[in-house]
Amino acid sequence: MRKIALFLIVLLTIVSCKKDEPVSPDFSDIFVGTWTATTLKGSGNTISLVGIKDPALYMVITRVANNKLNATLSSYSNGQTTKSGTLTFDIAKNGDTYTFTNTTQSSSNSSVYFKYSMLTGELLVGGLSSNGSPIEATFKK
Repeated sequence: MRKIALFLIVLLTIVSCKKDEPVSPDFSDIFVGTWTATTLKGSGNTISLVGIKDPALYMVITRVANNKLNATLSSYSNGQTTKSGTLTFDIAKNGDTYTFTNTTQSSSNSSVYFKYSMLTGELLVGGLSSNGSPIEATFKK
């Protein structure tokens, strides 16, 4: 009887122990902050915005949850700031590449993409302009 009781205790101990769930690393801190546009590309032209204070294009990125961010794009011109809206992204990392998946519930923002380069520290944001032509902006913290 003792052997059976001991066996049951050992069996319950083994069965009741479960492995800890792996914790997904949070990459949000890399991106949280204010990013300022350094270049704009569109219609075959590239415009440098380095050193230009007015007009300016910037983006404020805030952490929503583990690997989930909000990005609010704003422009500053003639003393006034205009916000263009907020997009929500999930972040995943594969090697040295960060992938941003737009989870904003709006079809008009579905073509927006983000690419981050660890080498340069630049965040490339692209999409379609109001007339449907491709446009990209490079941002730095």
